[in-house]
Amino acid sequence: MPHDFPLAVYDAVNTKVATFQPRHPYEWALWAGGWNGLGYRFRACVNASERFTRSITQHPSPPGMERFFQEDALFSFFVDGYSAIESFAFGLHALGAMLRPAAFPVSMPGQLRTINPRSTSTRLNSQYPGTLIAARLQTLVADPEYERWGGVRNILAHRAQPARQYSVELSASTGGPGNSSVGATEWQMVNLTLDEQTTSIRRQWLAANLTACIEATSDFVNANFP
Repeated sequence: MPHDFPLAVYDAVNTKVATFQPRHPYEWALWAGGWNGLGYRFRACVNASERFTRSITQHPSPPGMERFFQEDALFSFFVDGYSAIESFAFGLHALGAMLRPAAFPVSMPGQLRTINPRSTSTRLNSQYPGTLIAARLQTLVADPEYERWGGVRNILAHRAQPARQYSVELSASTGGPGNSSVGATEWQMVNLTLDEQTTSIRRQWLAANLTACIEATSDFVNANFP
């Protein structure tokens, strides 16, 4: 896993909860799916970020296939990154179902489809107010960056492939024709500037928030799963 993922804590939580599999096989399977999804999606998001950053640094105005590689990396970055948060919340809801099944329902397919980070946050604050995990998840879903990330994901996954608008920087040269270079590139529809910082700064945000939530989950599990 990447260096900014709290692998030791993540594995320790999984080991602790695994002992409850015989008593809660269905809920545990849901938990395991969400927890595994968190790890896989974060790793995929990081891979996409690194691919995009390498490409955009070398090709700020990419030719045909390089443009495709960049767009493919951006799609993976935003879809996988948002999915990492959703998978975490789904697994956390399943943890709640092991402890208080009435408050964290999972018995019907329709109930599973309604699980999302905000619904899990609401249930945690209702059932476990004042806990660190309730506070951490609430902070995450209230962050404007979470809303913005989800908006970009929805456009890419459900609507369209955004166009790019390039600007050209011109410089005068005494006695010569001058020079031109590619300036800022705007990713239209989603209103983002595309450069070597586009995904890397958002990866930092995602890693910091997931680390805080995973560490808080460890506290919750240690307190509620003896």
